[in-house]
Amino acid sequence: MDEHTIPMETLETIKQEARQAGADGMDISARIHDITVRAIEQRTLNVAEIKAVLASVSAGVNLGLAERGGDIAQSLRAAVSGMDQALIKFAQSTQLMIEEMLTSGRESHVDELKQSLQTLRDLEHLLIDAIRQTARTSTGMLVMEANRVASHLKTSGSDSGGQMRDALTQLTTGVRIAIHSGKVSAELGTREIASRMALVASGLLTGAGEALRNKVK
Repeated sequence: MDEHTIPMETLETIKQEARQAGADGMDISARIHDITVRAIEQRTLNVAEIKAVLASVSAGVNLGLAERGGDIAQSLRAAVSGMDQALIKFAQSTQLMIEEMLTSGRESHVDELKQSLQTLRDLEHLLIDAIRQTARTSTGMLVMEANRVASHLKTSGSDSGGQMRDALTQLTTGVRIAIHSGKVSAELGTREIASRMALVASGLLTGAGEALRNKVK
């Protein structure tokens, strides 16, 4: 995984904004959503950068909740929901950009396309990892609640994970149509990319089926 290039002071600002939202406890889902969206919109489609942003937001929320005390379970779930909804918006934007890159057929877009697909594929894992990472540095009830939320997302899936699976399925169909119609050049490695997309989408959909079966149990 590539290293991120986000300045530490920027990550600290994100963390402190999330901390304040957690400490105040008012409209926490909407505030965390806005903080996450603003931070992600300023980043490239790089897994390491998205991971760093989510880690800062999650760490800040937990600091704020620890300061406030009381019943933090509902507030933590609301904060995670805000992050999840922000990732949905990011996934939608990423899908549109990938579609534009595919139809342009420009060779310079191939590496960027592969990076964008990797980021889209990993969104749900990045969210779960950020929550678990924060749990390891938390204390008291926050440890239990953070791990509980992370486990729930892993078994039942997140909203952003569902958006990501839908996007990959649509992109797989779209790129095949583009290749057959001649709008996308196979010489640019698009056949390989399409194949990878199909494999990724298949694996994710299989995982979604398993999650649904676990939910029924």
